[in-house]
Amino acid sequence: MQLGWSRVQSGLFAQTSQSRETSVLLNRSGRIRGHGISRCRTVKAQASIPEPLLVDDEPRSKLKLERLTASYDDSTLKPSNGVTRHVFTVERWGAHRSTGRYWRHLRGIFSSATFKNLLPPIAYLTAASAVLCTYQELVQAHELPAWCPLLHLSDLPFESTNFALSLLLVFRTDASYARWVEALDVWSTVRNTSKKFIRDSACWVRDQALQALLMKWTIAFCKSLEVFVTTQSSTNLRQALAEVLTEREAQHVVAARCAPHYCLHVLTEIVNRAAISELREEKMLEGISTLNSAVGASEKLMRYPIPLSYTRHTSRFMLLWLGFLPGAMWDDLHWLCVPVTAVMAFLLLGIEEIGVQIEEPFTRLPLQDFTDDIRADISQIYGSMDDVHDLVTAS
Repeated sequence: MQLGWSRVQSGLFAQTSQSRETSVLLNRSGRIRGHGISRCRTVKAQASIPEPLLVDDEPRSKLKLERLTASYDDSTLKPSNGVTRHVFTVERWGAHRSTGRYWRHLRGIFSSATFKNLLPPIAYLTAASAVLCTYQELVQAHELPAWCPLLHLSDLPFESTNFALSLLLVFRTDASYARWVEALDVWSTVRNTSKKFIRDSACWVRDQALQALLMKWTIAFCKSLEVFVTTQSSTNLRQALAEVLTEREAQHVVAARCAPHYCLHVLTEIVNRAAISELREEKMLEGISTLNSAVGASEKLMRYPIPLSYTRHTSRFMLLWLGFLPGAMWDDLHWLCVPVTAVMAFLLLGIEEIGVQIEEPFTRLPLQDFTDDIRADISQIYGSMDDVHDLVTAS
């Protein structure tokens, strides 16, 4: 196993004798179906990726294999916005199913993110209810002019529209949850495809330098996709790539219009340079094509929300419905309208708030866990290459 690490490290950091004018030899004709990659018959095509990105000419640089494949403790994952998103373990699932969750969740109402986000509208509706109750009391005590009427609202409008309110909330949560599931599926595909791509390259690509390049650019792709769907900040992207790429390589990625696509472009060029069979090359290019589809799906979820008219109408419906509700409850509850309105506002607005939050799923998913898991598995794959080879040979 130690020999395997040395073999990959030597390929990653070895000085190359290739010149900057090295070109790619393409000796098969036609097009690879489904990838759109043109091939000329036994011609040399100039590489479209800058040569410094494909050749490690800084063998003593900070780019080290141990840093590329470092594993992380899941318990230390902290998202940038401060919201805790746990990655469940067996113990976590046990606590999640425990009936003690009712009291635990009840105690955490006032510290929950949902309550904090809803505090302004809840305070507004509660204050409106208190103003209404004060007005009713003053009218009944004859403290206001005689022309001020006592307000009485029938509960018939609320009984007639509560089904519409239910449909609005159900559609909101269902549509948002579907987007969350789609985002989870996309990143599961990225994780599984990346692992398979690296495993195939470890077995098929014999050039250790190209193996190391495939490894680090696969990690760079995952890091750049994480930043692309969360912050799209060039500063964050540069920081994420600092532990994976050299400064010169990171500058090329940061300058690209779409960093994940640029990383896939580099991976495609590396595969083209590998001396592997046409069938194996096509299999690896299929993996790159799958990752490209994942980028497109992520971009779709990030750029195109649920129609805004639906979100606006739901918010207006909820505020008006809850705003007039104290007038229908006064005759039965009197001053109890105030706490009842606050509780109902939290419960109903909370459903809509959760739907809005998960509508943009990438800030709610533990994407760092996905990327760290990919790095850990890449470490395991490359670290066990010699062991796997010896086991198969001995058999």
